[in-house]
Order: sequence, then structure tokens, then C-alpha cells
Amino acid sequence: MKIQRVNKVQIDDIAKFLVKTFNSEPWNESWTFEMARERISGLISNPMTIAYEVIEDNEVMAALIGYKTCYMSNKEFHIEEFFVSNAFQNKGYGTKILEFIEWDLKGEGVTSVTLLTEHGLPSEKFYEKNGFQHNSKLVFMKKKI
Repeated sequence: MKIQRVNKVQIDDIAKFLVKTFNSEPWNESWTFEMARERISGLISNPMTIAYEVIEDNEVMAALIGYKTCYMSNKEFHIEEFFVSNAFQNKGYGTKILEFIEWDLKGEGVTSVTLLTEHGLPSEKFYEKNGFQHNSKLVFMKKKI
């Protein structure tokens, strides 16, 4: 298994991987390739974006895309997308990539990692297992227009 920063994101490959992963159990979302491609393109257009991938046997097994930002005197990394191939979930790939990004980003002065996830999905338990905590001071708000 090789974990690395991706210098040039292969947008179409990552978009296909996103669709395949999130349209399956347990998410059962309804991504189209076009929507996923637009999502990935938008994320990587941010100059502070960093993308990572896990490769095994020349195949991508996991991808993580986020961006560095500052909040007061702290540098943070916010995870926007993180997905592991369905066939390789619950086998340590997700934990390994989180450990790698923590090590990698510490060298750049990043002091915390943030993300949003839904209550009740396996991802919530996964993040808790890996040391993430709920922040009772923050509220995610949304208004349909």
C-alpha cells in the first residue's frame, strides 16, 4: 500500500471512483458522473487544496481531498471528500490515510483537521474511532432557496 499526495488530480478517474463509492451501500446517494466531475473540479481549483490517494497493485483504493485554511492563529485542514473503495472498507485503509495526512500536514504547521459528516452513518463512528470529536459550539445550518 502506498499513500501519497496527488500532484495532478485525474479528475475523471476520481469522479468515477466517487460515483462508484457513494452510490453504493451504505450511502446510496445518486451521484452522476457529471455532478462528481464538477465537484472534484471545483475542489481542486482552490489553490490551497491538497489531494491524497492510496494505491495498491496500481489501483486507487482511497482518495481524500481537502484544503488548508487559517482560523485565528491556527492552520487547519478541512476534509471535503474522503472515500475508500467499498471492497477495501474496514481493512484499515481509511485509518492509514488519516494517519498519513496528520503526519504530512504537521510539517506544514497544520494544527487541526476538520470535516462534516452525517449522523448515523458508518463514517461518523469511523471518525470517532480515529480521534475526531463532535464540536457542540458549531451548528451546521442550511436554507433551501
